[in-house]
Amino acid sequence: MSKGLLSKNLLNDYLLDIQLKSYSNRTLKSVRNNNSLFFSFLKSEFNITTLEKLSHIHIKAYIKHKQSLGLKTTYINSILKNLSMFFNYLQEEDYISTNYAKKVRWQKEDKVIIKSFNDKEVSKMMQVYNFSNHINTRKPVLWLYYLTQAYIIVNYAIQSLRYKKEC
Repeated sequence: MSKGLLSKNLLNDYLLDIQLKSYSNRTLKSVRNNNSLFFSFLKSEFNITTLEKLSHIHIKAYIKHKQSLGLKTTYINSILKNLSMFFNYLQEEDYISTNYAKKVRWQKEDKVIIKSFNDKEVSKMMQVYNFSNHINTRKPVLWLYYLTQAYIIVNYAIQSLRYKKEC
């Protein structure tokens, strides 16, 4: 096999490598599919079958093609992650000197906004319960406790994500 040939053998070698690293079957499947589709795109659009002719411009063209299909940015970023992992492997095995995928920027993902209850809504929910005895009081207190815990967990997760993006 030529060192520069983009082939299924090269992809199979890479799949074996990540399989030995105990990656999940789902990851193996997505890596296989994403890289195979990328190879097909290179061959059909640019007639590229070797690593020597490949550059980061071709990866950008592939990302643009995926955007034109209306795919979400999170999915496109997962494709880019798979390509980057593959090119890291190629670099480690001395097939290439530069990881072309690292020259392609990740797509900006939409922020997920979680709408929480306001004070008025919580007050209305609390009015549903009758506080005449212990049993009737216990339910809303537990409910408020779980709601508070959920708020703390979500807030912690948001703070963690912000911290990771800053690093």
